[in-house]
Amino acid sequence: MNTTDIKLFVIDSQLKAEMDVHLTREREAPSIADCRYAVLPLRKQRSNSYVVYDRLLNRIVNGVFFGDGNGDLEGVLDVARLYNEGNGNPDMSPNGLALGLIYPDSEKTA
Repeated sequence: MNTTDIKLFVIDSQLKAEMDVHLTREREAPSIADCRYAVLPLRKQRSNSYVVYDRLLNRIVNGVFFGDGNGDLEGVLDVARLYNEGNGNPDMSPNGLALGLIYPDSEKTA
């Protein structure tokens, strides 16, 4: 599959996409059909941080949750659980922030 296989169209002034998805099997993981959103742990110095990850689209969909122990993991797991139940609206913009990307200047320097 490549990007030419995706059909884009506009409904009520919103861009919609239609695509075929081939779900793969993962070891020791629930089906993407049953558990599309999961928690991705990130390590940042001595504290734990987490993001909600969309396994279907392969992207981070909800910010960075900081914590210093496993008790803090429950909150972000609840967010992923709500998304899996069809509640909430995942934010598709936090990839760069959550990953801690550093961007080059847009101007060339000599």
